[in-house]
Amino acid sequence: ASKDAVQSVGASKVSKKMTTTFNPVTAKTAVVMNADTHELVYQKNADTTRKPSSMTKMMTGILLREKYSLGHKVKITSEAARTPWGIGLKSGDTMTVQNLLYAMFLPSANDAACASGIAVGGSTARFASLMNARAAQLGCTRTVYKNAHGLDTTGNYSTARDQALVGSYIMTSPKMSDIRKVLLTKSKVIYSGKGRKYSLYSTNALLGTGTFQGLKTGTTTLGGYSFCGAYTCNGQTYVSVVMGSSTSGQRFTDTKTLAGLTEELESE
Repeated sequence: ASKDAVQSVGASKVSKKMTTTFNPVTAKTAVVMNADTHELVYQKNADTTRKPSSMTKMMTGILLREKYSLGHKVKITSEAARTPWGIGLKSGDTMTVQNLLYAMFLPSANDAACASGIAVGGSTARFASLMNARAAQLGCTRTVYKNAHGLDTTGNYSTARDQALVGSYIMTSPKMSDIRKVLLTKSKVIYSGKGRKYSLYSTNALLGTGTFQGLKTGTTTLGGYSFCGAYTCNGQTYVSVVMGSSTSGQRFTDTKTLAGLTEELESE
């Protein structure tokens, strides 16, 4: 974004809300949020509901870490083992909380998310209720979770603003420091309780570039291509969310555009 373009919408500082008339991204909805103050640097249909896809796993990770220590062993249920688009966890095996976090946040394993939800809530339905209650505590007003992984289902939805609030909690809470370490990992080899080996690779194409530190990709048929990113600018942490970008790669381009916009607004 050029300085003239930024000034044309009257945004002269980070705390000044931008309007949707300035449209630098392909995403159908998007925000940039100051992770500490929750002020919006940029917004585009910030409160329009869409499918959250695998960004859902941010909330799953929060609840998993808030309940259990990293070394706690979670049993893999048959429901979790049957969940599609996972890493191939086997029913009856075990996985530590730490390794489940790696599986959820690096390759976005749905079986690991399902196992985590059942471990915390006792069932997928009860865990969804816990997710929704925690989301409300974090300030989310237009979010309904139906499962732990984010696969499309009837009645699940969220907004760019709400997902930014969830991401901001991960990036700022002392309780989430272990998750932040996971987010900085490009690849990891983990083992199950029965010695099964899993090689994991991050889906975050921006990791290792600039000041990007996270957070979570999301892709489903109804949700499209989404990404919750996190980066620093002038010593402050910002969380961006793009939902419904035009292609898989474009969600990262959109995120880089928003990071550049944040720098311009900071300089102003």
